[in-house]
Formats: sequence, C-alpha cells, structure tokens
Amino acid sequence: MALLWEFIINLAAGLVGDLLSPRGMTGLVIAALVIVAWLIAWHRRQRAAKKSGMASWQFVTACFVIAMLATAFGGYGLGVLLADRKVSASSNPMAFTQTATVTTDKDTIITDLRAKLDRQQEEIEKLRGQQQPPQPSQNPGPFFSGGPTTDPVSQREYTNRTVQELLGLYKDKTAFQADKLMEPYKGMWIETEGIIVGVYPDGPGAVVPLKNGDKMIECRFNAQWSRQLGRYNNGESLKVRGKISTTQNGQQLYLLYCEIAS
Repeated sequence: MALLWEFIINLAAGLVGDLLSPRGMTGLVIAALVIVAWLIAWHRRQRAAKKSGMASWQFVTACFVIAMLATAFGGYGLGVLLADRKVSASSNPMAFTQTATVTTDKDTIITDLRAKLDRQQEEIEKLRGQQQPPQPSQNPGPFFSGGPTTDPVSQREYTNRTVQELLGLYKDKTAFQADKLMEPYKGMWIETEGIIVGVYPDGPGAVVPLKNGDKMIECRFNAQWSRQLGRYNNGESLKVRGKISTTQNGQQLYLLYCEIAS
C-alpha cells in the first residue's frame, strides 16, 4: 500500500512538474480561463434560481482544498525536477568519464586500424618488389655480379665471341629470350680489352669498368691484382681475361676472376 501511495504521489508530482513547463503553463492558463468563465456562468444561473452559488461554504472549501493540493503537488514536482537536473549536471561523476572513455576508445580503435593498414601496405609493397623482375643497371658503375672471388679450379674454356657480339644478343629481345641465347656462353672465358672508366676497391680486390666501343665491361679482380691495378689511370687501355658471369642483363658484360693479360 505504501508503494502504491508513493507511486501515485510521484506520478502526480511528475504531472504537475510537466504542467509547470512553459507549454504546460500556457495550457493551464487557458484551462483556468475556461473554468472561470464556466464558474461565472454557473454562479449567475445559481443566483437567478435564488441559490448561493459560489457563495456557499461547500464551494469555498472545495476551492481552498484544490488550491492547497495544487500548491503542494506543484512544489513537490518542481523539487523533483530541479533535483534531477542537478544530479544530471553535477552529481553524476560517471557522465564525463563515460564520454571521455568513449572518445578515448574511438581514438584507440582508429590508431590501431591505421597501424594495421600501414603494416598491410608495407607487406603489399614487399610483395610487389618480390614479384617485379630485376631492372637492368642504367649506369656503367660497379655492379656486383655474384659468384666467388677466388681463382676457378676447373679448366678454362674460351669463347671466340667478342663483347659486341655477346651484348648484341640482347638487342630487340626480351630479358627471357636474351638470357636463353646467352646461356651457352655463361661460365666460359673471354679475352678482351677496353678503356678504363674507373678502378673501385671491392674488399681486398677491385672492380674495373671498361669501355669497349659503345659497350661496357665490368671486371672483378682478386686481391692479387690490386697492386698492378694501382698503376693504371682512367682513360688508359687495359687488356683482360675473365670468366663470363652467370648473371647478365645486357647493359654491360660482367666478368669474374679477371686477370691482366700481358
């Protein structure tokens, strides 16, 4: 019973509090005007019939009770409404915390997603780099053509092809086609000469680019030739013997185990 009574009081207070809002007050004013007009008309009819009307003590008592109840419920409703607003604005410490937490969570999620996207982009770039065919060198500078730098043990077999003829195999051919044509000459030895473009140290040995006509040769020398190579200058002619490397690209001829041919 107590819970029912409290529910009724809270419901009435809530209704009164809503009625005290700007729209509720406007409605109350209109309703009050209508009631006053009706009461005046009723009072006139009562007086015409020679009755007390609003002057009766029953009517005055009823109006007083209604006024007291309206004032009580109105005050209670205003108190509940203001208390709720105060609690929402200042007495709820979780409101700002929850908002900040939601904002922080969103920033964290966005940061994680960006990091994942960056990692995926890096992996994609790595895969693209692995799938792309190796690009031929566009400059006559030193190029590591692979293979050991010690003297070969197997017996040498020389080719009678010139540098111009070997690199000519790449003309108007794809890298795949030219590599097939070059395959029989890989591992063979060749004796040739050219103009020194530079002498570059390469560990204990050296790399010497030579210009042969309009073609380039890259010669890799072991450490035993370093002292003799130190006597040569750019622009001088050098005659060499070397083993044709298994790695070629058509831009220049790569030779291993080179020797200075006297």
